Amino acid sequence: MKKAAEFLLYSNLYTFIVVYALMALTDLLLDQTLYFDAMRGAILGGTLFLYPAHRLYAVYRHPESALKRIRRASTMKTEMVIIALAGLIVSLYFFFRLNIDEQIYLAPVVAVGVLYSFPVLKFAKIPPLRELPLIKPLIIAAVVSYATVFLIGLSWSEPITLIYLTAVRFFLITALTLPFDIRDIQTDAFENLRTWPIVLGEAKTRSAALFSNVIYTVGNFTAFYFLDYFPLSVFLALWLGEILASAAIKKLHRHATDVQFAVYAEGALVLQPVLVVIAIVLTR
Repeated sequence: MKKAAEFLLYSNLYTFIVVYALMALTDLLLDQTLYFDAMRGAILGGTLFLYPAHRLYAVYRHPESALKRIRRASTMKTEMVIIALAGLIVSLYFFFRLNIDEQIYLAPVVAVGVLYSFPVLKFAKIPPLRELPLIKPLIIAAVVSYATVFLIGLSWSEPITLIYLTAVRFFLITALTLPFDIRDIQTDAFENLRTWPIVLGEAKTRSAALFSNVIYTVGNFTAFYFLDYFPLSVFLALWLGEILASAAIKKLHRHATDVQFAVYAEGALVLQPVLVVIAIVLTR
């Protein structure tokens, strides 16, 4: 059991669970039935490819790294290559089952995902997007929000609703992504990257994360009270999720372990749909 948990963590495979949870949250907020289609297949397949491939690239780029996550991933390279290739095949299979409009909507996720992680434009002296000043957590938040809200509700809801809920989700993802910059402050400084905690300091970065979380709750309140997107019980569940997420952010610091970051930050995202399901069941 411990080996399986370590493999999920250090291979980055656990992000599959997080992405699925965020898609399920969108279905719940839009009062949709949880189901599986080609769009979900393409996104989940892409997740299986991109996140292990991103970790593999880090292993390749820093073979002598003392970071535990890099050292442990280096012992799992064969399995991670297999998973990444399987994810690529699955994502391509479902991508070509989408209609042309859906492919166009999905294309930015593919492009930004690749440009974020890998130096594919190195010939033009353009670094991966993650190395641009202050932009790393914002790119992650934008792409994940777009993929798990807008694309998931594309065939169900009005665009204006999806745009609004995508914007609200952006602040939640930003809040729980900024602490990872705090974790990486030493390695990012070594690579001369200008991230939030390097520029603003750890305390101000944590404050920015907490403020982003508050904006998330304000957005959800507006969706409930003024726009009538979901009932009071669902808003209260999301609010409780935000409170727990804020508590998690306060616990995370540069010396926290990879397990703590996965449990507190990523766990706070997985908890969101769980709380909403409980709220729906209790108020039926």
